[in-house]
Amino acid sequence: MPPSSIRGTTRDLQAPGIDLPVDDAGHRAVLRAYPILFVDDEAPNLDVFEATFGDSFHIHLEDSAAAALALLEREPVAIIISDNRMPDRLGIDLLVEVHERFPQVHRVLCTAYSDQQTAIDAINRAAVEHYLLKPWRIAEVDRLLSALVARSHLDRTARELRATLVQRERQAAVAALRHRIEHDLGNITSVLHGVSHSMREALASRSGLPAAELTELYSDLDAAVRRLTDLQRASREAGRPAPLNPTDVECAELFATVAKLASEDLQGLGCVLADPQPNPLICVDRLGLIKVLLRTISWMARADDAYSTIQLRAEASATELVHLSLAASPPISSRRMATDLEGELSLSGGPGDDLAVARELAVAIGAQLKVERTMTGGALVITLPSSDRPSR
Repeated sequence: MPPSSIRGTTRDLQAPGIDLPVDDAGHRAVLRAYPILFVDDEAPNLDVFEATFGDSFHIHLEDSAAAALALLEREPVAIIISDNRMPDRLGIDLLVEVHERFPQVHRVLCTAYSDQQTAIDAINRAAVEHYLLKPWRIAEVDRLLSALVARSHLDRTARELRATLVQRERQAAVAALRHRIEHDLGNITSVLHGVSHSMREALASRSGLPAAELTELYSDLDAAVRRLTDLQRASREAGRPAPLNPTDVECAELFATVAKLASEDLQGLGCVLADPQPNPLICVDRLGLIKVLLRTISWMARADDAYSTIQLRAEASATELVHLSLAASPPISSRRMATDLEGELSLSGGPGDDLAVARELAVAIGAQLKVERTMTGGALVITLPSSDRPSR
């Protein structure tokens, strides 16, 4: 069967809604960076799939469920598409096992139009995200694969950022502990300096101990003071924050990543909706800004007991600034926002401190976090410099 004869449609169980934020060359590179496994027991179908999509995507082909599982154990795969009716094992049973053993792999089932019960079973048993009704259309399958690759790309980006954020949080905690130790060392050093000075005076005016012994004690004490001073200086140097790494960041890509990370953090307390348009370019330390946004979203979701929907928007101004706004529904009063934003940081670091922490994180990356009154309540606005490079 030649590629041009393929016909059919797709059914999305969860629309990805994500675009790959890269140029044409980068787009092709990302598409091929996330392998797709196509499973079908009929060799002509494998050949057609490879001929149709092999130039755009990184394709693996297998003719049985057993071979597919063996490949998944050896190779990283982002997406698996399996025909349902295969002699050794049904595709839905294969996808059930993939869901259990390789949950990060996106799952798609191919089934005949008349077999609707199979699609229902696929949703319930294998957590299938999409299913293809055979025969299918090339353009629709191509869009589906591109969308799933985009979702895999976002998932990977979120995982990598999550690991980096955790590391940064650990570093911040260590830095806070180091600061307290430095403070205590400074106090001890001051006391020892005083004792050393007193002993010097005692050496000159008293003779309770032989001069040689007093001189030796003073020498040991003086060495301890110098060592403590060196430790304090080394700790201060090691505790300096990492330098900022400002880069050009597209707001649409930033919002998609933040929405993904926030959905994991909120655990059912709310959801984040990101408006990708307009899509201005900002120049900022990307990781630092993500931390500001996540802290702000965490506060907004926990400010009231009710479930919150948080809307992210971006707006470029005529003064080479970009304003990122966050508004919650149900709305939060601007008075409540201002009170918590201006609050003092506490050692507890609880959810109530999230907005004050976000304020300090914003200052650290050269941004400003402020409250803006709206018709229904308030919005939190982060003001940042725009990039010199024009947005796409």
